[in-house]
Amino acid sequence: MLSSTFSNAAKARNGELGGDLGWTFEAVQERLVEAWAFLARLPDREAGWLRVQATWPDVRRHHAFGDYGDMDVDARPRLPGLSSDEVGRMEEALSWLQHVPERDRKLVGLALAQLQRIARPEWVWIARRLGSVAEPDAYRMRYGRAITRICRALNTAENRG
Repeated sequence: MLSSTFSNAAKARNGELGGDLGWTFEAVQERLVEAWAFLARLPDREAGWLRVQATWPDVRRHHAFGDYGDMDVDARPRLPGLSSDEVGRMEEALSWLQHVPERDRKLVGLALAQLQRIARPEWVWIARRLGSVAEPDAYRMRYGRAITRICRALNTAENRG
């Protein structure tokens, strides 16, 4: 999914998806979702500090009893680290959030977290999570305005420079 996200965003950015449109809503959203996926791949250093480690393992594997591996076969494989290009792309996309009003940044973050996993955000869940009395459709419209604001800012900056 990330490779197609990258290629579509790059094509939209380079004007290959329908003329010289600059940054479109979909391209900006795809880059932000990609940045969110990169954030998920970063190590959680705080969890590592909080994890208590004993000087001796809790369970010592015994090769004579059939415990043949030193690693748990059911453990989830670690995600690969980020390359410097991926970190650069992530930082660039996350810097765009400065164009979003501060009250909408949490909303954008929740929507991006859902877009990384599913095709469309669940606005009812987001409304409950934000704890407001506003209708879910109001959050959908605020999200749309926030991403559109980023598009305008990026296209304006490109036209200047």
